[in-house]
Amino acid sequence: MPPSLGPIKAAARAELLERALTSELGEPVRIEVASSYGQMVERVRQRVADLAWAPAAVVAQIEGLALAIFKVVRNGASIYRSAIVARRDEPLTIEQLRGTRAAWVDPLSLGGYLLAVDCLRRRGLDPDRTFRSQTFHGSHPAALQAVLRRDADVAALTIVGAGEQDLRRGLQMHVGVDHRDFVMLAISEVAPTDALLLTNRLTQAHADRIVARLFSPTKRRRAPSFLLSALEAEAFEVAAPSEYAPLLRIVEHARAPARASEPPPPSRPR
Repeated sequence: MPPSLGPIKAAARAELLERALTSELGEPVRIEVASSYGQMVERVRQRVADLAWAPAAVVAQIEGLALAIFKVVRNGASIYRSAIVARRDEPLTIEQLRGTRAAWVDPLSLGGYLLAVDCLRRRGLDPDRTFRSQTFHGSHPAALQAVLRRDADVAALTIVGAGEQDLRRGLQMHVGVDHRDFVMLAISEVAPTDALLLTNRLTQAHADRIVARLFSPTKRRRAPSFLLSALEAEAFEVAAPSEYAPLLRIVEHARAPARASEPPPPSRPR
């Protein structure tokens, strides 16, 4: 599992999934919450993990090691975007970002970093030159809380659609009633959602048994209610071959970790 939900929520989901999958599959299952997205990539490449609930940027790097990939469907869609947000009480625009501070989720978080910086670059802004500092916080709640604490000025989060209702739904999931303290500055291009991936550590026969138990043979695959609940999904879709490959361009472009700019540009007028 990825750490992006935050430690408390991720631990609760892991416990739910561990018990339910063990019962549903009829074999012992142990869930590990990764310390970072990069660790997820390494665990799959090292053939340690049999299954992975992987963010899209992680899937892009390991889809060649998958026997099956099932995209998550939420609100009728298996695509999502990144929204760049700031505090409502100190409004910003994209043109006013120079000298501000960014709080991101993870170097491989598509919604919490990669799509956001790609969005800025498409608008002619180099994040390393624009921001006075950029920091990673490991989860969406932690990055958003950094903005609320005024330790940062902007953050990014995953949302399904491009509307205000989609933004509110995403914010409520991570910060509850504090969603009212945020406004959206920009929204990115679309990308495929996170996915449940069966790795090549499994034999094909073993993978087929898991698929038969967890998914019905339809395009919009219904799964056991516990799996839908844990992934906050309504269904799954089979990913098309190499569907995540285009994301590698964004991953490679942002390969260098975010850092404080040297020297820092002048802060914007307050």
